[in-house]
Amino acid sequence: MWRPPRRFSICLAEDYCGSWFMSLPATSSRYAALRQNAAQKFRAGWAIFGMASTRGGVWLLSVMATIAAPCLPLFIELLKSGSVRSDSIYITAAVISAAFSVSAQHVMFRALYIALFVVNLIFDMVAGSGPFKEQLDSWAVGLLVLVAVLHTTERAWWHLVMNRPFPEST
Repeated sequence: MWRPPRRFSICLAEDYCGSWFMSLPATSSRYAALRQNAAQKFRAGWAIFGMASTRGGVWLLSVMATIAAPCLPLFIELLKSGSVRSDSIYITAAVISAAFSVSAQHVMFRALYIALFVVNLIFDMVAGSGPFKEQLDSWAVGLLVLVAVLHTTERAWWHLVMNRPFPEST
């Protein structure tokens, strides 16, 4: 009669050895309980991984749709001309931050989006000409990245912590 070894490892990959482990003959109630416990832990771990990957996928989709898609004209300008003008970056950052300020639910995020909107508009108007053009041009990408990071953290809160769907259904 077959007996399980005294020391054995429980493989968590069900496709690899989980079916083998589940098919072992239970020689005592102790091994049957161990086998059932291992299967329950595997299923619980798989469910947690599934929820985390779904939440992460929803978050990644929302970031791509709300940040990468509005920045597509900048990428096209980069491909066509080889560079992106700072006024294009300022206008894009201003429009994105204005749109995000409407959908923000926390007052802090709304205030930061409005501040970024105003700063981007002021820099766009001042950076067109004048003695500080080079210094202000260096801030364009930084302000766009700041808007993107701010919205990415807000979306992480919505989709990873609060488990909201995207696109949000009413």
